[in-house]
Amino acid sequence: MKFQLEFNPPLLAVPFSIRKPVWLSGSCFAANISEYFARNRFALCSNPNGILFNPVSLLQGLKHDVLQQPYTASDCVQQDKLWHSIHHHGIYGSTVKEALLQNINERMQVSHAFLKKTDWVIFTFGSAWVYVLNQSNQVVANCHKLPGDAFTKRLLNVQEITALFDEVLQLIKGLNPEVKFLFTVSPVRYIRDGLVENNLSKAVLLQSVHQITAQQEGCYYFPAYEIVVDELRDYRFFEADLVHPNKQAIDYVWAKFVSACMDKTTRDFIKAYETILTARAHRPLHKVPEEWERFKSIMLGKVTEVRSAFPFIDLSEDEQYFS
Repeated sequence: MKFQLEFNPPLLAVPFSIRKPVWLSGSCFAANISEYFARNRFALCSNPNGILFNPVSLLQGLKHDVLQQPYTASDCVQQDKLWHSIHHHGIYGSTVKEALLQNINERMQVSHAFLKKTDWVIFTFGSAWVYVLNQSNQVVANCHKLPGDAFTKRLLNVQEITALFDEVLQLIKGLNPEVKFLFTVSPVRYIRDGLVENNLSKAVLLQSVHQITAQQEGCYYFPAYEIVVDELRDYRFFEADLVHPNKQAIDYVWAKFVSACMDKTTRDFIKAYETILTARAHRPLHKVPEEWERFKSIMLGKVTEVRSAFPFIDLSEDEQYFS
């Protein structure tokens, strides 16, 4: 008897390589996956505007980065004595408006420089519901706890998402002609919108990304949404809020991603490096001097072994950790 639907994503036509950088933006699920890229030594630019949920904010942020369009005071709002950008997550909040603008514009320049050299751009779309600031008629990335009557809520449609991506695609191709795009849809349920409304939102996002990947060269889809919702399909793979996938689920999605989307060298490195990652996570209750020194010596040998097999990866931080 079978109690689980088995689903193996198709192999990516052009796989990822650890030798090449990755730019990533999107929802909190994108933030989770970016941690796996980072700890496996990928060169990474992750969520330069902070966590973003809707495609318009994500793509408009990328457009700003490509064109180096500075954010200005007109992009700022104040709430609870903090200044925020309507195009950024609340992590960038500041008591001083000028400090906020300096911070987000410096981050924009870092993202621009990274986009010039990145091999992949990964988008994770979270929700097709957007909030439009009535004062400026702009879609906001975050409401920053402003009063609800300051916004109008509406559902994006496939046409406006695909049209905006087409515009941004041409801009980034002018900056980086070799860049490739990977789309995912977040499996996180946005239950505050309502379950029916969440499913309607996901349907818009799925239709949009499949239309884009069918029509645009160099654009691909990875089924993270389907892996969690259809293959795992059990609340034991979610946090206590029954909304966010838990670590076990994210580990599972990452393993599927590595198998389907990474080249052989990268897969081999990730497998070899796992021993070092596990050792770094080890926290002995009592560091008996002789045993602790022996453990570090063994792990330094492992670092040397992995460096010898993959000399193009910088493991100096691991070497320092075990020294």
